[in-house]
Amino acid sequence: MPDLLLHIPNHGYSISDTIFVSWLDANFFVRDEDKDPAIDADSFKISTDDSDDNIVQFTETITAGFVREVDVSAGTTTISGLDHLEGETVSIYADLLIESPEIVVSGGFTIDNAAARVLVGMPYTSKLETLPLVVDPQDKAFNKKIKRIWFDVYQTGALSYGNGANSTLTISRGFKNNLDFDNTAIAQDLDVGPATSVTRPLDFRFVYGSMKKQTVYVETSEPMPMTIRSITPVYDLIGN
Repeated sequence: MPDLLLHIPNHGYSISDTIFVSWLDANFFVRDEDKDPAIDADSFKISTDDSDDNIVQFTETITAGFVREVDVSAGTTTISGLDHLEGETVSIYADLLIESPEIVVSGGFTIDNAAARVLVGMPYTSKLETLPLVVDPQDKAFNKKIKRIWFDVYQTGALSYGNGANSTLTISRGFKNNLDFDNTAIAQDLDVGPATSVTRPLDFRFVYGSMKKQTVYVETSEPMPMTIRSITPVYDLIGN
């Protein structure tokens, strides 16, 4: 594949500048493997490190987006460019930290901790509920009591679970270093066995009563992704 060439008229960047590329969802370094001439006023290449050895290649999945410079050493506490959210209370996720909600005033706001990468948006709650637990059609007459539950999740920062939306939910958060999107080698929120180093789903107690139509309910209101690949319960059947 050919090298990816970014065309941004009068971009103002220099070799080794760090930029965030939205459609690639990561930070890159401004580079040009053809050092003579250097990058021109309207275009440049990008690399995954500050060298010409790892220039990003073009692929057909690349779409339009935005590019902005990133100060990875100091970060910033002043967020601007949010005129479309004027007057709204927004959720904030900054450099792997959840910031307090802020009201957008004059197109921006200030956060408590300096950050190089800030995700801002309207708050919402993600919800998921399974179908009732059934192993054999005849067990519909039996109560089911889930004892433990295994979540196979990916890039998930927090979740709450219970046996229904009206139950008192159990909150779980802070899964490893799983939201370091720029380092996919460690972007795993699977638990790791200390003896075997084998990744395994997250194991939680399910401290709820039994019911015939036993479901598992999951939600999160945190400004983080929640991706659940599978839910595996360990349960008892309780006869009439």
